Amino acid sequence: MRGGLLVCISLAVILGVTAQTEAIPTQSRRRAAVPRLLVAAGAAGAVVFPVDEVQGTERFRARDLKDVPATVAQARATYTRALMPLGDRTVGLLDEQLLFYTVERALA
Repeated sequence: MRGGLLVCISLAVILGVTAQTEAIPTQSRRRAAVPRLLVAAGAAGAVVFPVDEVQGTERFRARDLKDVPATVAQARATYTRALMPLGDRTVGLLDEQLLFYTVERALA
């Protein structure tokens, strides 16, 4: 990026998720997902995450955040800090401190 090299790390591997085929609503079928590289800055610097799609940046109020269900909260290595409404969906808010701590440990 801007003439420099950045480390590229798979979020899927860190989060322990696999690709899932999901029933896509009719509106979303009109627009194809475009794989991208997402640059994120942590305490130790910037890293790159390959992503299937970037939907944008969202503002939210802390009062809109919901608790994570017990089944997720008790997982061995959960990175989900809270749930939040986003349009007609509910999305997970990642714990960025834990995520970047994991990245830094992997690079050490």
